[in-house]
Parts: sequence; C-alpha cells; structure tokens
Amino acid sequence: MAERIITGKTGEPHVTSLDERVLNGSLLGRNTLYKLPWGSNFDISITGDLTAKVGTGIGVFQGIEFMIEDPIDLTFESLGPSVRREDLIIVEYKKDSVSGLESVEVKVKKGDEAQSGKPSAPALRRQNIWDGDGTVYQQTSATLTL
Repeated sequence: MAERIITGKTGEPHVTSLDERVLNGSLLGRNTLYKLPWGSNFDISITGDLTAKVGTGIGVFQGIEFMIEDPIDLTFESLGPSVRREDLIIVEYKKDSVSGLESVEVKVKKGDEAQSGKPSAPALRRQNIWDGDGTVYQQTSATLTL
C-alpha cells in the first residue's frame, strides 16, 4: 500500500518507531543534537578532578529520540604532569548489524594529548543513521579541556 494513516484509528496497531523517527527528523532536523525541554537538559557538572555528571534530559538526533532518566557519572583518563587533552562527552548511537537492535550510550571520547598549545579534540563518526546496519553515530554533548 502506498498510503496509510499514522495517527488515526485504523482498527489495528500501526504506529512504529520509524514513523516517529521520520516525524522527529522532519521537524527538528537530522544534523544536530536537539535538546527537548525536560529534566536538566543534560547539564554537565564537574564532580572531581577527573569526574563529571551528565544530568537528565531528552534529545533527538537524526530523528532518534533518546532519554537519560537518571544522571550518569563519567570518569576521564588521568594525565601526566604538564600534559593537556581535549575530551568530548558524546552520545553514541549503534545499530547491531545482525539483530537490528539499536542503542545509545553517553560516554567520554578521549582526545589527543599535547605538551604545549591547544590539544586537538577527537574525531567523531557521523554516519547517516538511515543508511543501514552497523551504523555508529557520535554527537558532541560537551567539550572539556583537562
């Protein structure tokens, strides 16, 4: 069938996650992390020399909607004396190429270390989630220079 109703009553279950993903991507865009006004909007607080906490929130990227229901504690890898590094706190999307199951994870992506000057941030993988199996997409949530 070329046409179908999504949000109307049809007498059978019919709204899919793909329907929602298409709507989200169409309304909010597919190239940035859009934070919906809920929770603490992923606020990041430094909790120690090498630790941070990412707050609750709802986000959408490339139509994928995800939620952090409870704050997440993150730990950064330690540095030697007089060494600087720029790490990113990212949201990483993965799709299993066999099962098709999808997941997101908030984590630290370690940058390159530098003795002097500005260290370089790590490169992100930004594939199009819609392209198929085994996709990894990483979106920056925060940049921290250690």
